[in-house]
Amino acid sequence: MQLPDSQNLDGLRVVLLRTPGRSVDFGEELARRGALPFCLPLIDFERPADPAPLERALERLAAGGYDWLVVTSATTVTALEACTRRTGSTLAGAVPAGTRAAAVGEATAAALSRAGVPVSLTARNSSAQGLLAELPPGPGALLLPQASLADDALDVGLSGRAWRVDRIEAYRTVDYPADPALRLSEAETPPPSAPEVLDAAAYRQLAAEGVHAVVLTSPSTARRFSALLDGAPPNGLAAVAIGPSTAAEAARVGLRLAATADAPTPRGVADAVAGAVAPPPPSPTNGVTP
Repeated sequence: MQLPDSQNLDGLRVVLLRTPGRSVDFGEELARRGALPFCLPLIDFERPADPAPLERALERLAAGGYDWLVVTSATTVTALEACTRRTGSTLAGAVPAGTRAAAVGEATAAALSRAGVPVSLTARNSSAQGLLAELPPGPGALLLPQASLADDALDVGLSGRAWRVDRIEAYRTVDYPADPALRLSEAETPPPSAPEVLDAAAYRQLAAEGVHAVVLTSPSTARRFSALLDGAPPNGLAAVAIGPSTAAEAARVGLRLAATADAPTPRGVADAVAGAVAPPPPSPTNGVTP
């Protein structure tokens, strides 16, 4: 299929701030449009140092102790599946028929569905505010498994709407690479279709040759990329955020964004990159448009 000029990314170097396995779908979409994708892993994921609180929460979930399971990332689904496997169960088996599941966006909903968990609500706005706007008010009990670094906006907002919220650490966000003994899921060997993997030194060398866009894939990667740069992005580098929370953190740490994806999907990110690197339309001269 011939892509319109506004979507072509021929020859552009695009760096995804993700681990190799999590970059595959995004890299394939960028490559389909002619880009040269790379991945620069800055963060990784580990199981909680103490798994007991999550195990107990999943036992309460399986016993019907919660009205809703609220999931805010596909990584959380992976963490929940890993925990249930260790206890000889499955995530699908831990979510009883009377408990509804809510997902922060399409990618998280898809991960829940693949795990065999029916999704009752998918927030159209992939953010804490999006979930707050669409979840019904309490009272009731709600399980909120999250990353160790997740902010408390959703917890506070739900508690303020008469929900009893059990916020549990499902996984830890750490510097890449994770401890192999604690790594959440991803294999050490990148899949064959993964983009070329860079370390910090290789990124700097590539940047000296010319990087056209970098995709910030979470608030944590925005912080770490800002530290890696030790200053503002160089002129000519378009920084693209995968979503609103990442964009907000990028702004907080002083990263100037060229675009924010409308959806945290391969197509949404590729569209944002295309918009960020597109040359501006020619300006009229003396009232005449050439």
